[in-house]
Amino acid sequence: MRAGTDWLIQHCDAALFDNFTEWKYVVQAGSGDLVIRAMNRGVELSDHESVLSAAFCRGDETLATRLKEGRAVSANLPRFFACLKPFELKGDSEAEKRILAWMLDHDANPNEPTDGLSPVRIATLLDRDDIRQDLEAAGGKAGPSAADLDRFWLARRLQAIVGFWQSPLSFEATTDDYSHSVNLTRMDLEAAGEPSYVVVDPDCSSADCGFAVLHKEGREWRVVLNGWGDFQALPDRHHGLADLRVSARMAAARYDTTVYRFDGHRYRAHKCEVAEYDGNDSDPTVRPIVCSDEVTDQ
Repeated sequence: MRAGTDWLIQHCDAALFDNFTEWKYVVQAGSGDLVIRAMNRGVELSDHESVLSAAFCRGDETLATRLKEGRAVSANLPRFFACLKPFELKGDSEAEKRILAWMLDHDANPNEPTDGLSPVRIATLLDRDDIRQDLEAAGGKAGPSAADLDRFWLARRLQAIVGFWQSPLSFEATTDDYSHSVNLTRMDLEAAGEPSYVVVDPDCSSADCGFAVLHKEGREWRVVLNGWGDFQALPDRHHGLADLRVSARMAAARYDTTVYRFDGHRYRAHKCEVAEYDGNDSDPTVRPIVCSDEVTDQ
């Protein structure tokens, strides 16, 4: 695929690529250098902003720098923060830091809000002290907080950790009724300590959506249960965290219910049963079933 794309770029008329809108996928595949070759041949990118976002997300600083040339740098800060990885996923952050340094050196405003929050505040919510310190060194201030926006960025952080599609920022929205609302539920699973959160897959439109339970240990949010359906905390606790009951509709007249217990590392299925309806309004037939040994954390 890469070799074929490279051949087309080198041998075809640049005008043939004028309506090509898939460059971002080329970048996501790790072939940002091919985009640069195309630009060197005079190809005009019809999806410039999405390619830039892909370069930020990929950490391709060479391509990102090339795409930013001659453009208003401050306008790119929201795209940078849309792809900024949270503490749990940051890995080698040097590419991110160099991209940010380039923008700050080219008059990007470290106090320009992204969806109502300052860059310093966003870096703090993502627990990216390295990025926050660079912004503060350039004159960035924390600025005011807002409960709904703090919650929104917490949801984006947890969605990224789980691997869910992230709730979009305003400039990424595809509908006119955009809002910062997120399906995020706080659960006090620990009697006295850090709260836990349940984040629901924002890309789900069915009755039983996938969800993940995350609990904070030190600085790090960790997935302790993946599941789908409805969830409820129970009074009993094991290893400090409350038991959880999860119910999901498996067929038109069948519901599966699982009680999970925390084993000190993750939640494991403890008690499982199925409720089946016979087609009228009578009570269902409930019977126990063998619990799956499926691993429930990431």
